Amino acid sequence: KLSESKKSVPLFGDIPYLGALFSYNKQDRAKTELVIMMTPYFLNARSIEEIRREHDLRMQNIGRDFHLINNLGSMITEKSSRDWIMKSEPNRLRTMETPAVQETPAALVAPVAPVTPVAPAVPTSQASPTSQASPPDPQKTVVVTPPEMIQRLEQQQSSIERLENEIKTAREQLALERRENERRTFEATLDSQISKRTAVQQSPEINRVAEEIISPAPRTMSIEPAGRTATASVKTISATSDREQIIYRSAVTAYKIGDCAESIKAFDTFLKLYPRSPFSQDAAYYRKDCSDRLKLTSQ
Repeated sequence: KLSESKKSVPLFGDIPYLGALFSYNKQDRAKTELVIMMTPYFLNARSIEEIRREHDLRMQNIGRDFHLINNLGSMITEKSSRDWIMKSEPNRLRTMETPAVQETPAALVAPVAPVTPVAPAVPTSQASPTSQASPPDPQKTVVVTPPEMIQRLEQQQSSIERLENEIKTAREQLALERRENERRTFEATLDSQISKRTAVQQSPEINRVAEEIISPAPRTMSIEPAGRTATASVKTISATSDREQIIYRSAVTAYKIGDCAESIKAFDTFLKLYPRSPFSQDAAYYRKDCSDRLKLTSQ
């Protein structure tokens, strides 16, 4: 922050050039310093339980007056505790260097039965350093999810379910369309085969009737009425009878629907009545297919 003030002698300070001799300027600048103190924490791969266990062991070896300031095992000490540590550390090292028990010559000559060691008496003030320096129980961490995140997750789950339903519906529709196309193709193929067989079988009959009509009749042959000749020609043109076609078509219709039992009965009747029919081979094939389907469903 910069502040500037000007003081001068009245009237004389306003004289150009010479007024500088009767006046002076004062500038004040105030600076503010921002001090940021940061405490570094060294994280490692150890768990909180291991850090706390190591901390308890350190507390038992060193002494009291340590305070746990966070859940990661960082510690600070007071000045009194630091002084006590500096004073007691050489004594503790000296006691660790001196041997605990010195063997006597008598012990080497005559072995003595082992005696169970007795724990040394501990002062009441230091009887339970672990209980005094035990860290607080770790609090259970509760993860709080913001409502925006929950709402976003719900929206994503609903969109995923909707897409799965759409995919399932599309697959079912494709399967239905595929089956319908197969059925139509089968019907078209069957109709074309029937029409081809009928045309092939009718062609020699038609040619024979045409030759009979065109060729002159013999003189010894009696002349018949025109109506009877027309009827005979119509009967010779049709390769199969109407009843035969009705039975065959009913059997094929039952086969298309999927009623295998009814289709087998109809094909058996057709083959029994018309074993030499032009459709006998197809009827035998469809009957065998229906019987195979029934065997698969029964298994």
